[in-house]
Amino acid sequence: MTAVPLGAFVFMAIIGKSRIITEKEWYIIPLGRKLAKLQLAINSKKKGEKQ
Repeated sequence: MTAVPLGAFVFMAIIGKSRIITEKEWYIIPLGRKLAKLQLAINSKKKGEKQ
């Protein structure tokens, strides 16, 4: 039973990092605003590391 939430978390993290779903599309999903903020935080850290 713990594998399902763990798998869901990993799946959402991979989707957030790869930008398969845009920030605007996250708002359709329940808790989408929080996930959109998470995606922006993940991607802003990536940009900071590259520069």
